[in-house]
Amino acid sequence: MGKLFSQRWILVLVFLPFFLLIYMVYKYWVNVPFGDQWDFIPLIEKSYIGTLTFGDFWAQHNEHRPIFPRLIMLALSRLSRWNIFYELWVNIILALAIFKVLTMLIYKTFKCAKINNFWFIPVISVMIFSPNQSSNWLAGWQMQIFLNILAIVGGIKLLSEARIK
Repeated sequence: MGKLFSQRWILVLVFLPFFLLIYMVYKYWVNVPFGDQWDFIPLIEKSYIGTLTFGDFWAQHNEHRPIFPRLIMLALSRLSRWNIFYELWVNIILALAIFKVLTMLIYKTFKCAKINNFWFIPVISVMIFSPNQSSNWLAGWQMQIFLNILAIVGGIKLLSEARIK
């Protein structure tokens, strides 16, 4: 009974930050470009008038070249008539993927160390789904942050699966 009770609490603590995040995004999102999203308007315009080139995707934004976020956001803007809510959902899906990969990595690490404690999973959940990063959760442009983190943890996961001869 004690172990089952403990597992239920772990599940509650794992999913609570996620559901609070969903509530926060649903309650506070606005369908208005925010900050750097205003710089995305010329790209959408070019896509509608047919003058979009690879250079538009490769163009520098601040200190980086967000090719993949631009591709995803442009596809979403065309499908949804640029409803920011869809970008926010992609951010949440990317965060779920990050959570899954990190959980798998840490589980594998604990398994190799012969540690059977799953209380680390709620900590990861709080870290990833924290409302403290509300500026990331409520701006679709921040998709690039989640894509970068997913690429890093995904790369680490792939490297951890590699067999060294």
